[in-house]
Amino acid sequence: MKTLALLLAFLAQDNEDHATLASAKAEPAKFAQGEVVKLRFEIAVDKDFHIYPARPQTATLETVFELPPEVYPAGPIENPPTKRHKDAHTEYDYIEGTAVFVVPVRIFAAPGAFAIKGRVKGQACDAKQCFDMDLPFEIAVTVLENPGPRVKALSVKVEKAEAKNGEAVKVAFELEIPEKWHIYPAVKPIFGKPTLFEFGSKAEVRGTIEEPKPKRHKDNILEYDYHEGKATITVPVALREAEKGSVTVRGAIAYQICDPNQCVDNATPFSFTLKSLGGADVPAQAGGAQKDASKEAAKREGEKGLVYLLLLAIGGGLVSLIQPCVFPLLPITITYFVKQGEGSRPRTFTLAMLYGAGIVVSFTGLGAIFTAALGADGPRIFASNPWVNVGVGVLFLYFTFSLFGLYEIALPSFITGRLAGGGPKQGYGGAFLLGLLFSIVTFTCTIPIAATLLLVAASSEYRWIGFVAMFVYSVTMALPFLFIGLAPGLLKSVPKSGGWLHTVKVTMAFVELALALYYLSKADVVWGLGILSRTVMIAVWVALLAVTALYLLGTFRMRGDDEQPVPLGVSRMLCGVTFGVLAVFFASSFAGHSLGLLEVMLPPAPAGSQIAGGPEPGQQMFETLEPALAEAKQTGKPVFIEFTGAS
Repeated sequence: MKTLALLLAFLAQDNEDHATLASAKAEPAKFAQGEVVKLRFEIAVDKDFHIYPARPQTATLETVFELPPEVYPAGPIENPPTKRHKDAHTEYDYIEGTAVFVVPVRIFAAPGAFAIKGRVKGQACDAKQCFDMDLPFEIAVTVLENPGPRVKALSVKVEKAEAKNGEAVKVAFELEIPEKWHIYPAVKPIFGKPTLFEFGSKAEVRGTIEEPKPKRHKDNILEYDYHEGKATITVPVALREAEKGSVTVRGAIAYQICDPNQCVDNATPFSFTLKSLGGADVPAQAGGAQKDASKEAAKREGEKGLVYLLLLAIGGGLVSLIQPCVFPLLPITITYFVKQGEGSRPRTFTLAMLYGAGIVVSFTGLGAIFTAALGADGPRIFASNPWVNVGVGVLFLYFTFSLFGLYEIALPSFITGRLAGGGPKQGYGGAFLLGLLFSIVTFTCTIPIAATLLLVAASSEYRWIGFVAMFVYSVTMALPFLFIGLAPGLLKSVPKSGGWLHTVKVTMAFVELALALYYLSKADVVWGLGILSRTVMIAVWVALLAVTALYLLGTFRMRGDDEQPVPLGVSRMLCGVTFGVLAVFFASSFAGHSLGLLEVMLPPAPAGSQIAGGPEPGQQMFETLEPALAEAKQTGKPVFIEFTGAS
């Protein structure tokens, strides 16, 4: 298979180095035992010479990284951009100039200082001949003790001793999970990170993973499948293109191990030997259990994000209804409907329905215009552009001070005067027009909430979610008018306006302030300033939540509150206690506890911490597109392009 490359090497006339190791380093240089580490090698190739990528090719010898036994591969090697040679006899990829390889590994050495000693081997060739490349390296790192428990691999049993390249062989991993801890399934977990089997460049998973039926946990909060005790998971493994003979396959089992109070990412190394019978490799099967699991997980996360945004739209509509410039319109508008209905309930209901339709059309139209203007590139802009995030943060600060009563936001008088003019609005057409004017009349109170929804929707992967969010938001506000129009007697049960409306407005101001800081922190992350770090943001959010709780519990008053303290009712007390509980929950993150879904509101955790962000176990990240495409072409796997991180 490598006949041409071996012949060229044999015919070489000298052992001169035509490729040198410019640098070798670990990122990070200090890490927990078993954590994924990227070894970065920069190789300088002489002019008119080239080397080969770190993957098998028919006509060449690939670049190989020999590592000590404590170091295990944690996924495919990230190759530098390659060029393609093709003539009547051969076809292969090669690399010229400076080549940067990134080798993901997990290191299971004892805690303390550790030297990663090894060699980079391969060939450096010009148009006439090839020379052996043998570059020694040593990388000094510090291994920290992993605080989490580790699953034991009691045995690794291979179905048969030999196989052709590309032929799937079942490998049974007998695992022992520590008492009182559990891991999640390898195939389609409904919650948590799937258990993954990582291989280097010599082998890969091909086919469906078999595992025992997991146990099911279900309570009022969570539902998930899990394995505990002993579990045997059978993985179909195929050798990638290799010479005939014995092949030692090394890798790691990556998993999230949890008890009732916490979850920790960890890994367990493994190795087994399989004899290669040679033969041409076959393309990786499309799909595969673990890739399907990743797709399912991504799909579930996207669906969850959509559901949360729609719930936020409903909540925003309900909060808007109890704003000072919206809530008093309920009795006034319904009285107008009853009078126009002239005693006919069907006519009164129709008027209310048309009024509600006007509300929906006005706000939904705003969502459609915003979505169309933003374009398909909107999610990336809002997620990664620091100037956009600063602008959004300043806009939320503007809303915040308005809700605190320092000033009022209003449309220009020439717009409101022209739209609201034209005499009395009567009849069915008049009711619909009044509904359209609802957004103008209530602009001061609704624009902070409506704009918040639009800006949150702008960073969603769903193209028309802004339109949908505003539709749900406006329908939520229109429904009370419709219900009371259907049964005007319900108007008697609506609480009277009072100081509690101003309390709602001030509470929303604190929420807007928290959102302003959230967007400013996103810009801080991209610029790497470290001003609004994770610790600072937690402290600020805890302070805001605590102050909001104290305000709702009546310990102090804000500008615009009634001179006489508002009685502390059950609803206000429950809201105050809720904000207090949230403050304590956020404060728990100081001790390293994950905030779950609320983690997205905070800057990334420091590298190496148990709650640090990053790729799922077994996933490979590339910093540039070219090597990702090259690896995808070689392995037959799809490429996911992440636009939303700091760049």
